[in-house]
Amino acid sequence: MKIIYWSDFACPWCYIGEANLKQAIAELHKEDQIQLDMHSYELHPGAPKKAAGTLQEVLLADGYSAEEIRARCQTVNEAAARAGLNFLLENTRSTSTRDAHRLFQLARSRRDRDLTDRLAEHLFRAYFQEGQELADPAVLERIALAEGMDRTEVEALLQSDQRDDEVENDETQAGYFGVRGVPYFLIGPYTVPGALEKEQMKELLQNALKEDQNRFSGMSCGPDGCDIRK
Repeated sequence: MKIIYWSDFACPWCYIGEANLKQAIAELHKEDQIQLDMHSYELHPGAPKKAAGTLQEVLLADGYSAEEIRARCQTVNEAAARAGLNFLLENTRSTSTRDAHRLFQLARSRRDRDLTDRLAEHLFRAYFQEGQELADPAVLERIALAEGMDRTEVEALLQSDQRDDEVENDETQAGYFGVRGVPYFLIGPYTVPGALEKEQMKELLQNALKEDQNRFSGMSCGPDGCDIRK
């Protein structure tokens, strides 16, 4: 069963939802039955290339107190901790994620699921755990090289608009499915807008796998002849 989902590297619930999904698959021992296929989605396509500061600094400048900021971020930080992730939302630095998605599309074009998965995880980690700016070419190149990507290809990508079309195609496809926010999962017959807790995801996966196994099978012909059933 293939799970298609749209995600943005600056979306905390995308990181949390994906972590819960992967843990659910592992605990159900269904790694050989489920294939994950992430698609690009920018929450803020017009975001700047340079951050105005950390989220906390931006909110402080807008008049929020440190206590108010901590309270606003607490729900997300606690959900991340339950998913086995350690980050502080208030330390994130918001920028455009277009170049990060273009880099992701380059990895995806290699049809190496392990590389694509590692790169996506590293991009999430850089944003939510390290407070990195995902529009910074130096940050993206460092991440790509750490995951074994080719330096020449990565530099050529970051100095051009290569893979823009793939990002836009993913976002256009999202529109066909009515995606208005991420994460957004297509799991068997189910559409799941938003992150689920791990136990909820396990239940949903079990139901989806049952549906997948119970698909109707009609009469057909093949190299060995045609079905003749009474």
